[in-house]
Amino acid sequence: MGSPGEGSDRAWQLCFRSAAIRHRTGGAGIIGLSATPAKNSPTELYTAVSYVNPRAWTDLKIHDAEQFIDRFCIIEKRPVVTVGMAIEDRSAMVGFKNLIDLRSILTRLLEMRSAEEMAALGRLKKPRARQELVRVDLDDAQRAKTGAHADAFAAKMATGGGNMALGLIVRLGLVAIHAQLDEGYSWDNALGGKDLPAPDSFRSPKFVAVAERILATPGCGHIVFLEPLAAQMWLREVLVEYGIPRARIALLNAQSAKSATDRVQLVDDFNAGRYIVMIANSVGGEGANLQRRTCAVHNVDLPWDPMTRRQRNGRADRQGNELDAIVIYDYLARSSGDGPRFAKIQGKGTWIDQVMESEDDIVSNPSAMVDVSPIELIADLTTDPEKTRALLEQVARQEVAARRGKLLRQVARLMRSADARFRAAERAAEPLEAARLRQEGQAELANLRNVDASIWPFFDQARAIEQRPSLIPATGVPFYEGLQLWHLENGQPVHREYGRVEDRRIGERRSGRAVWSTVGLDGLEPIALTPASFTGGWPDDAATTQAAIAQALETMGRQGAWEDLGLMWASERFLGVYWPRIADAVRDRLAQRTWSNSDELYPAQDGTGALFLANTRSLAGMRLFSPGVAGFAEFMRQAAASAYTVSELRAAARLWWERPLPTDQSRSFTRIRPRSRSSIASSPDSASASQ
Repeated sequence: MGSPGEGSDRAWQLCFRSAAIRHRTGGAGIIGLSATPAKNSPTELYTAVSYVNPRAWTDLKIHDAEQFIDRFCIIEKRPVVTVGMAIEDRSAMVGFKNLIDLRSILTRLLEMRSAEEMAALGRLKKPRARQELVRVDLDDAQRAKTGAHADAFAAKMATGGGNMALGLIVRLGLVAIHAQLDEGYSWDNALGGKDLPAPDSFRSPKFVAVAERILATPGCGHIVFLEPLAAQMWLREVLVEYGIPRARIALLNAQSAKSATDRVQLVDDFNAGRYIVMIANSVGGEGANLQRRTCAVHNVDLPWDPMTRRQRNGRADRQGNELDAIVIYDYLARSSGDGPRFAKIQGKGTWIDQVMESEDDIVSNPSAMVDVSPIELIADLTTDPEKTRALLEQVARQEVAARRGKLLRQVARLMRSADARFRAAERAAEPLEAARLRQEGQAELANLRNVDASIWPFFDQARAIEQRPSLIPATGVPFYEGLQLWHLENGQPVHREYGRVEDRRIGERRSGRAVWSTVGLDGLEPIALTPASFTGGWPDDAATTQAAIAQALETMGRQGAWEDLGLMWASERFLGVYWPRIADAVRDRLAQRTWSNSDELYPAQDGTGALFLANTRSLAGMRLFSPGVAGFAEFMRQAAASAYTVSELRAAARLWWERPLPTDQSRSFTRIRPRSRSSIASSPDSASASQ
């Protein structure tokens, strides 16, 4: 929308004028033309469609860019390489979801044609672009440093290392440009300074290769893309050494051209022929019209994503270039790590291609930063053919596993999104809002029907989340209360039952056991399941479970605590079968505990059925509430009409159910007259009197 200083005003003007036209015409009449409708982000598509027909989004209950991203984009934290060659964890768009809905809107309202398509139809004049891969050998200093980095990395591979692989790629990439580029050189000290002397030589194999190709055609413009600022200055010295006048070489970066005006002047001078060479970094990679007399683009370093490479090449490969043909050079150093990175970049398309052309509803973002595995790096750096072959076979296996894992994680994210909508529908006060949320959740579930069943065969099981709160690990398999399943563990079948779901944890027990524990996503992901795991039947474990319960109660009576049983995490099925059988035994064991804290008040009902918070000495003859959902609901109903204080009720709920009081209930309790501590029975006699 223009340069940084004026873009905002232009965007607002376009927004207002579009709205005015739609108002006069009843919603029609907007036709827009743009060379870059969605250059970097899908939100640009959101904006473009909003100018034409904002109802396309509002009909889907999307009212702003944030809701658009939530609906269609998959966001994750990823380590990325910054312009300053540092590694930071940032939010990245790693994929897309609900593409069927998005694609239907875009194809209806937008017509997109690539420059290549338009040129083939004779409707756009642009030069023919030929790509040439320039491979160079590392010099002795580069080989020594690359070997040292690789050896240090290989020694640490077995022990992990977080972003170590990405850090190695950054260092290798710098060394592949120049042997000393990883030693801390910057714009200020590139030619020598207080902290660092000038490099031993400005030359490097890549710089020499660039100089030779520029000298071969000095009568036209050459754009050289090179991100590190020190490397730009060193390359300029090499070009001067090879005979290109210093005055005919321009540097385009944030240091040499600090303002937008400075950058525009440099671009104009280059197009006018005052410069032969423009050495640029990301400042010149987008928005700079450098095409008029450019005959070659030189990518000395490798960008971190395919979109950046396309943008770089597009500075010359575009309409308005007066030449009939251009050459795009990519410079790769052998045995440096450049090879696998370039292969990943070249093999990827762009995110807009995926959005418009893929038939899937969930796709990854090919424009995300390239991900080269540690083994791929080692394979590229080694000179042993047999070792290289073995490593590449391992890479192939890893890529298959990575694609499978990525798909399953995307499925899990969609399921969690659907689950959140179903749970929000259950809480919604307005019927229309609840219906809308359920419809959105059902639509996200329906999209999963198209997932490759050989990788994820759990669509039928996934539909359970429509009715039950679920915990969904990265395997895309839902775990919910009442679920009973089996799987193989060390070759033997293991049966598990699942209970209450809350706060990203779920209750779990094995068949024949009495004690319930909780498990989170990290504990569920390693469980290897198949669709048969859900239909294998549950063994008759009544006798063994009853015996295990008796043993657990005996232990609790001697030395344990109520929480050790974990029954507040049990399934309602389990409690429905076993709680009536053990409720009195639990009460009696608690009453026997002479070491119990006197402040522990257990929720019970007296002989009249009224709520009674009793310590261990006054439990005799009481009826304890069920530790499940039904028991908590009954407790809340009676608590609202009781005379207990909020703090007493809150402590009892936390002790017996590990649940907080609902916020709205807590507010209503504050209006009840506080009950004095003396009114709470503290002995069996007082309990009998109250009955």
